[in-house]
Amino acid sequence: MRPNRLHAVPLTRCAGLIALVALIALSGPLHAQAPLPQRATDTPAPGRHDPLEPTDKMAARVFAVFDRDCARCHDTRRLKRRLPAGGIANILDLDAIARRRDLVRPGYPEGSPLYVSMVTRHMPFDVLHDLEPGAEPTANEVADVYAWIAGMSDTKTCNHGLPLPTDLAERIARDLARLDEPTARGRRYLSLAGIASSCDDAEALKRYADAAMKLVNFLSRGPRPVRAESLGGDGLLVAFDLEAVGWSPSDWDWLQELAPARPATDQVPGGQNSRSLLDRILPAGWLAHQAMAPAVYAHLTGLPATLPELFASFHHGEGNVGETQSYRIEASPVTGGRRQLARLLTSDGRILWTARDVNPSAAPDAQDAVVQTRAIFALPNGLPAFALYNRDGTARIDVHASALAPAVAQSGATGSALGCIACHDGGLAAFEASQGSGGSSPGGWQVRRDNALFQIAERSAGLQRDLRIDGMEPVTALAQRYRRDLGLATAAAELGRTPGDLAPRLRGVEGALRPTARRLLQGLVTRAEFEALRAELSAIDAARNSATTPPQTPVPSHDDELRLSLWTDKAGYAKGEPAVIHAASTAPCHLSLIWVDQAGDAVVVFPSEFQEENLLQPGSPLSIPGPGRGFRLRVDEPDQETIIGICMAGDRNSPPGILHDHELQPFTLLGHWREHISRSLEADAKERSKAGKTNRKTRSRRRRGRRIKSLPVRADKRPLAQDWALVVIPAGNVTATIPPAGADTTPAVSRESGHSASPN
Repeated sequence: MRPNRLHAVPLTRCAGLIALVALIALSGPLHAQAPLPQRATDTPAPGRHDPLEPTDKMAARVFAVFDRDCARCHDTRRLKRRLPAGGIANILDLDAIARRRDLVRPGYPEGSPLYVSMVTRHMPFDVLHDLEPGAEPTANEVADVYAWIAGMSDTKTCNHGLPLPTDLAERIARDLARLDEPTARGRRYLSLAGIASSCDDAEALKRYADAAMKLVNFLSRGPRPVRAESLGGDGLLVAFDLEAVGWSPSDWDWLQELAPARPATDQVPGGQNSRSLLDRILPAGWLAHQAMAPAVYAHLTGLPATLPELFASFHHGEGNVGETQSYRIEASPVTGGRRQLARLLTSDGRILWTARDVNPSAAPDAQDAVVQTRAIFALPNGLPAFALYNRDGTARIDVHASALAPAVAQSGATGSALGCIACHDGGLAAFEASQGSGGSSPGGWQVRRDNALFQIAERSAGLQRDLRIDGMEPVTALAQRYRRDLGLATAAAELGRTPGDLAPRLRGVEGALRPTARRLLQGLVTRAEFEALRAELSAIDAARNSATTPPQTPVPSHDDELRLSLWTDKAGYAKGEPAVIHAASTAPCHLSLIWVDQAGDAVVVFPSEFQEENLLQPGSPLSIPGPGRGFRLRVDEPDQETIIGICMAGDRNSPPGILHDHELQPFTLLGHWREHISRSLEADAKERSKAGKTNRKTRSRRRRGRRIKSLPVRADKRPLAQDWALVVIPAGNVTATIPPAGADTTPAVSRESGHSASPN
């Protein structure tokens, strides 16, 4: 049964003495509240040497670019903000960044979100989007990042085998066989199998296993810290006991109902027996992500649903208050306004800290001045717990907008529940109270004493105090890992399949999710898109077993976020075969398709004289060449030619640096692609320099007696909204096509042209 109130761990006077002794032994700085962020200088301090700086000349140039332009927001050691942005906290660890397939696609910069964010002028965000003073990456620096990614190879293999469902079931069976029956009955597991496909080394996987152990303890209702057990040398399974963490079998079943859809029983080798073993597993990354949601966090920890219930669980108001101290903060760097802090200590030694956040625009004595209350206290096992309540005492999902300093809001520290751990890993943050607010040295010994008790509990659980994963707090990093965009290998691992097994199943997906399935075959999908695909594949399996038509899974909403999908009509091509490229988007945009051959020469194959209208609407995929368009795209060198798609949002119909004159040439030739990128950056800079200035609506220039319209004048200097996608023309003699629904893809009569990637 789920308890209806939280039983906090008692902090006795003896425990206080232990805390003071432990404080002397603790290593590393105390967790302190970060100061207000300041803009980093663009030039590193002279003479500074970073141990991560590579010796390779190319990598060293890229390191210098990231150090100057990115580290202030994306590297924990250089941060000029409260939390790292965009889920990147170790941008200067080039080896780690190169392993992240959601950032880097080895050999293909245009398919690498890290590079695309720079070449489209979306990073550095503070300089190019927020328009703060500072330097932007030069064309040469962008070219260095291009060359660094282009020079990578993707031939590295994992040091561990890809775990399939049967592998995990066999491991569990061996583990249960060595336990007595009562212990085996309550044994449960968290899996890191989905992470293994990224080719992390053994040390990296061990850190994630430690993060899973920490997660279990921070969600526990048990009376004492638990040392979870990592099974096997690779640490892909973390075992723990339900009773030890205070969960019931019904709690586990509740989580299983929330968990992502799993393969049907007949899809799991070993049948029902393997299924019963796999029912004991939950994905560790998924659980960390779910624990950031207040409802899940409250259910698992037994967190009181309202602020009065929280006070009642500490017997507050029942004559049991041994000591109460209050503090006032006039200008908090966290909220940007006033705060009222209180430390409640009951006569039996239990502690509850509360922070009442005041709306800066409200009068001090106004009834609606307090907008929310935050709380930090001890779980029964002694580790810190977090709660957030509305003015009326009901639970809140996220921090009130009026109680967020701009720097904190930009850092993304807006959640509640276990999301608070990103800033409060060590418990309480030091603070400076106003004069006369009560108490002495409020940021001093009381905070250190209480945090020392939290840290004693961490050590009892075997948790490393200074552990970081990719520069982040471990549980936060585990949840971030789950939220990253996925490629084919990671998706297959999460589904318990190999990439070779998953690929044909994705090609069989039809309907609204068809573009998403094709993008996963040749690129990345978001977590929401993958979960929709998972549900669709599960529905297809169920329908196949029952001989019914599977229901169509709805396409996940991205709140009008622009996502471009490209795919080819065949899974592979022989030399000289014609190719058809399909494109789809999640929001209206104007599409440009650029064919880059093996020599690096580029030509815009869409729009062209044959297909001039390039507006791509959601739900209406385009085919290039379209039926009856009178030209073909011939493959000269499979696996060496690429198609780059650039879709511009709004009224903009082509990227900077591309002007079409289809009366002069049917296809726009760009020359060498890398040289064109430099020219496009120059064109973008010129446009931004004139942004917002009064001009005629249409400027023009003369060429051979004709007036050629130029690109529209930009309203401001912010980067243009757009999305990129890349498809490598695959090699092979596969003849099965993937036609768009209801379209005739029979190539029309060919037309001669001099470019190898143009009509032939």
